Amino acid sequence: TSENDESSVPRITYFERPRIFWTAELPQNHSGVEDIFSRSERPPVLGMGNGITSSPDNKFLYITRGDGGLDVLSTVNGELIWVYHPERNKNGWDITCRSQVYFGENEDVGQFLVYAIIDKPPENTNSFDSESRIVAISIPDNNHMWTSEPIPGAVVGTPVITRNFLSGRFIFVVHNAKVASSSTTTATATPEGHFSILAMAHGGMRLFTESSSAANPVDGKLLYGPMGVTHFPTQGKYGLGQFNSNDLVVWTTNTQDGETGSGYLRAFQIPAGFDESGDDLFTVRLSSISSNAAVRPTLTSDGLNLFVGVRPNEVRGWVGNSIFTDAPTWTQQLMDANNLEYNAGK
Repeated sequence: TSENDESSVPRITYFERPRIFWTAELPQNHSGVEDIFSRSERPPVLGMGNGITSSPDNKFLYITRGDGGLDVLSTVNGELIWVYHPERNKNGWDITCRSQVYFGENEDVGQFLVYAIIDKPPENTNSFDSESRIVAISIPDNNHMWTSEPIPGAVVGTPVITRNFLSGRFIFVVHNAKVASSSTTTATATPEGHFSILAMAHGGMRLFTESSSAANPVDGKLLYGPMGVTHFPTQGKYGLGQFNSNDLVVWTTNTQDGETGSGYLRAFQIPAGFDESGDDLFTVRLSSISSNAAVRPTLTSDGLNLFVGVRPNEVRGWVGNSIFTDAPTWTQQLMDANNLEYNAGK
């Protein structure tokens, strides 16, 4: 067939252009919130880390806001169904949010969601560190259930609710905090990552907290990145994880919030036969990462595969028989967009 014979070129049929069924504008501020906001600049309605999450029945959108509020919209027509805004915890402190919602179900309370808010101290104040609280909302009736007591520092990413046989009973949280010691104040302390577990049945009471320096004294204080999760793993692919099918969360460490340095992967899995006391809980160090990582890991295939993005432009994968404490099975450099060559039609 001749190269100029147009009949040899397959005809491409495109779908119709998507139609916009509705557009909704979120309120700039919830009633009464603007009057008490003390900082010079209000956070954006939708900021970094916020998200739009569909309810389990796909009837509603739950939208976290940069000012700590929550908007609920109908998926059918975008109608604003309900709004919630948490109360201040301390005078002069403001609320922000860099979290999305996470849905869960508990046999005692039914379906609910949680998200994290961050309490920021007054501007030009160095003697305090940020604090965080977890908010629990029942669904689909949209009632505020509880707001936890503050935990130190700023929550990273979105809290995770347990599912398997511990369904809805515990909430996992990663947070970076400055904690004063006998030789330092909060202002001079080095921030470090913490992993905490909150109990749903006790209004978000903290059951367990472990800092990066306590978990791994050799490497000292490192910051934590957001968690990746698999809820029904075949097993934990590390030494102590065999035959354990409880929820598995994995996160990365880094030295300067993802800017420079090296770190490693860390994981947590509730042990089989957990007695809910918190006495037998600890996190586990997985593989080292020679480059920094600050993004959420991805677990697939019922927890048997793990993928991690590291700075500046690399993805690493643990697949097949590789356990997560080993070196990655493969490493792939991502292409620099400035050096891409586009060969249209070839």
